[in-house]
Amino acid sequence: QDGGGTSRFAPEARRGSAMAVRKEEAKLVRLAGAAVLVDGFQFLREDVNLHVLTHFHSDHTVGLTRSFSAGTIFCTQVTAALITQLIGVDPARVRGLALDETVALPGAGGVRMTLLDADHCPGSAVAVFEAPPSAPGADDGRGGGPAQRLVLHTGDCRASESMREGLRRWLAGRQVG
Repeated sequence: QDGGGTSRFAPEARRGSAMAVRKEEAKLVRLAGAAVLVDGFQFLREDVNLHVLTHFHSDHTVGLTRSFSAGTIFCTQVTAALITQLIGVDPARVRGLALDETVALPGAGGVRMTLLDADHCPGSAVAVFEAPPSAPGADDGRGGGPAQRLVLHTGDCRASESMREGLRRWLAGRQVG
């Protein structure tokens, strides 16, 4: 602690919230040439205008303010209502999705995203990103084989039977390997 009673190692704590993971690489999803920040509003970048908010808890909204103008935030309809009404984010910057709804992310080369129930709190979701079948690059860039096709970003989740069943149902018929 510094002399004023605040930690010099966790500046977020001085603002009343701390993130479980504070590393940008854990928040930045890169897939088929697209870049998306998930729960990473403190890492805003000029080259990223797609954002996902998995749920409305303070450790996931660090850096999100009413003046957010760095692109579009994708989240569940419940979370969209919370961030527009309680934080004051411009509704034109927010796209509230129903659970299990798949959308093509704009300007992302055909990458699609589906929000599945995280069974964590009302409006919480895990985000599944899926590259299109014709995604450029037949290998992962390191000579290690096929390029990445799916990314699952959990935020926070409860691995309950219903959450796992929802993920299994979504994965049915998709090749994962």
